[in-house]
Amino acid sequence: MLPLGYYYPAPGLWVKNYFPITYMVWSMLFLSAYTLATGAILNAFKCLRSLALIMALGYVVAPLLAYTAMLLFFGPESDYRIGLLLASAAPSTLASSIIWTRLGKGNDALALAGTMFMNLTGFLTAPLILQVTLSQQVQLNPVAMAENLLFTLLLPVAAGQIARAVNTDVAKRLKKPASTLNQVITLLLVLTAISRAAQEAGKKNVTAGDILLVVFAVGVVHLLTLIVGWYGGRTIGIPRADRIAVSITGSQKTLAVGTYIAETFFPAYPFAVLPIMFYHATQLVTDSLIVDVWKKKAGDTEVSSLASTCPRADACSSGDVPKDTA
Repeated sequence: MLPLGYYYPAPGLWVKNYFPITYMVWSMLFLSAYTLATGAILNAFKCLRSLALIMALGYVVAPLLAYTAMLLFFGPESDYRIGLLLASAAPSTLASSIIWTRLGKGNDALALAGTMFMNLTGFLTAPLILQVTLSQQVQLNPVAMAENLLFTLLLPVAAGQIARAVNTDVAKRLKKPASTLNQVITLLLVLTAISRAAQEAGKKNVTAGDILLVVFAVGVVHLLTLIVGWYGGRTIGIPRADRIAVSITGSQKTLAVGTYIAETFFPAYPFAVLPIMFYHATQLVTDSLIVDVWKKKAGDTEVSSLASTCPRADACSSGDVPKDTA
């Protein structure tokens, strides 16, 4: 989609005209929330320390690392500089963080709660982060941004959960089609964003060195955030299964919201979408390798998200429940 949108933007611009990015983001958030189990989310909200660490990773550690990388790697007029901070200010993904946590045999109920909490508070945190980091370079109205994101983030998530509550059985049956449709919309989002960038920038000269530097920068930010989550969780006594959820959820960033912020509030920086898209792609590749290691180390153990109880140690699960018992 990246080369198609860049070298032949006509299809992407056509899609953009008839299916605007706002509708794409709404659809993606609604479908993601529609497939999330409400009971497991509410149960995992008991894990206050773990949720606090997820929020700290996503909205403090990642933006600080992105700001440092921005100063080190990109010039003051670079679109990539803006895009890196936009990627770091976005909330966690509503799908891949849960799936990757489950693949690593972590507590997916905690991942559910963490992603939901980040998306519900993103309309406040994202404008604040961008105001602090970009106010000297870009003129922002954080209040207007927060009001816009309030409706963009909260309403589709709430609507998805309400629709699920109306008929849970139907929601379970539609989980796979909804996931497939979400992937299609994600690809269309990439296509339209790059097509607009190519059109407005007049095919700005983007070199292979630029792309490699962007990939390296977003990869470092994501990986260091994940490492801080893993060892930070160990330091404060969070069990292994919950630590996996914390590390993945706190370090992953959503493509949809980051792209929406770039398109809506930073139209003068068309190539700011590149770091956001490469952050998404890089996190999927690196986390695939990491969760594979976690899965092998876990052996034949499995975490039951429905059995999470959050005992005194503020753990949603012990991380060592035998498979047959679970």
